[in-house]
Amino acid sequence: MNLIATTDADKAEEDAQFKKISRSAFGKCQGLWNKYGRSATAVETVTEAFGLGLKRPNATRWNSVFLATECLTSIINEQGDDKLRNVCAKLGVPRFTDAEISFLEEYTSVMKPVVQALNILQSETKMFMGYLLQTLSILRQSLVERQATAAVACGHLISVLINGIDRRFDAVFDDKEATAAAILHPKFRTTWTDSERLIETGITHIRNLLAASASAATASTSRQLTGTSVTSAVALRDDDVDDDELFFKRRIASNPSSSVDVLAQYLQSTSEETAYLSTWPELKRLFVRLNTPLPASAASERLFSCAGIVMNSRRTRMSDSLFEELVGLKQNKAVVQ
Repeated sequence: MNLIATTDADKAEEDAQFKKISRSAFGKCQGLWNKYGRSATAVETVTEAFGLGLKRPNATRWNSVFLATECLTSIINEQGDDKLRNVCAKLGVPRFTDAEISFLEEYTSVMKPVVQALNILQSETKMFMGYLLQTLSILRQSLVERQATAAVACGHLISVLINGIDRRFDAVFDDKEATAAAILHPKFRTTWTDSERLIETGITHIRNLLAASASAATASTSRQLTGTSVTSAVALRDDDVDDDELFFKRRIASNPSSSVDVLAQYLQSTSEETAYLSTWPELKRLFVRLNTPLPASAASERLFSCAGIVMNSRRTRMSDSLFEELVGLKQNKAVVQ
């Protein structure tokens, strides 16, 4: 997602019209941000004019550019573009044209769902694999809708973002387990996509996993009974055991097990709480298996950035005591702020 928001988005400048207006608008934004960051007088001028300060982008997070641009466009929408031009004149920086202001507003409208998707996928509290396809599907749908209804200056930007999603995540949409993970999350179930093919593929995969789980449980029970029979006086005949093992799969296919009925009950329920999955232990075990991804590194990166030792050699010598020290530094900084 970070590559889509940066590398793929930069490809929009292959369009000459977009490149011209983008560089012109962001060049003036950068001049304003630089002036604001280097001059106490500029800070006072901006604060007196708008009643608040400006946000400035930084190199550690891409979305800081979006947030700084969004802050600027919010000021324009609330207080008027004439006031912004007056402030630019006082600070001695180039003033924005109507076309550049319209471009910045459209840019923030286009990139906002991308930022929201990034925030969701790097969240510390929503680390479920089921969020992946749901987030990508809604993001793509939002971009397509903007392309059809609101795209003027940023039409090419939307195209490269959609192409980036299709190219980088094409294999994920064909992943049965990723689809099943989204369906097994109570917040989404089958509402996260309009593709009947995806939903049917995911449901079929879940049913197969439930059937396999039931088969394994029955086989385990059968082995336990067989082992007991060997040591007991009354043993099961070999042909009975063979009968059970040979015809078990056929009985599963012709007589759906209660596990499949459990899936139907889950899909008909309305609760969005993951704790509700405890009602169906089989589904809960499958949910834990499919919805447990590798955690994102964003939280630890923010920890090091906050501690101010990103490039320090101590970063490569992580230990329990050092980690606790970093957490303490972060908490102390938050208290001071």
